[in-house]
Amino acid sequence: MTYHGLAPGPRLLVLGAVHGNEVCGARAITQLIEELDSGALAIERGMLTLVPVTNPLAYQRKQRMGDRNLNRNMAPSAIPQDFEDRIANVLCPLLDSHDALLDLHSFHTGGLPFVMIGPQNNQGELEPFSRAAEEMQLALHTGPHRIVEGWLDAYAQGVQRRAAAPTQREAAVPRRW
Repeated sequence: MTYHGLAPGPRLLVLGAVHGNEVCGARAITQLIEELDSGALAIERGMLTLVPVTNPLAYQRKQRMGDRNLNRNMAPSAIPQDFEDRIANVLCPLLDSHDALLDLHSFHTGGLPFVMIGPQNNQGELEPFSRAAEEMQLALHTGPHRIVEGWLDAYAQGVQRRAAAPTQREAAVPRRW
């Protein structure tokens, strides 16, 4: 669902239920859609796109993922191999057409909301980024008690560790010298 303000402004994409068993984002987005549709809230400028259920297969199954974890590998695929590849083929162009992303996740236990923000402005190989100031401003407007910075660096280190480690199949094959 996309809403446009009368004045130009930033384009925000809000995703819920990327993981199907994390339903708080889907509920919050559904409530926001109801408030926008009723006129209780209005978009003054820019564009807001809301996707309450990003991964419908995982959501229907009430589990973290459908065929695989969409959050760990999201890129367009010329030959989709699974359900999440097909989602990525729709989602990646949508991401490209927006200035900012708010990706809502939740825990299975209680706790205060927090925001994880991405890298500082960079031209890096993993995730080039040039909107750190806008991202921080959006994070502050959501009203969290905690903002976690640098999650992308931790993710990059994990990717490097997994790439350096042999796969299960490789580890099962005895080495002959």
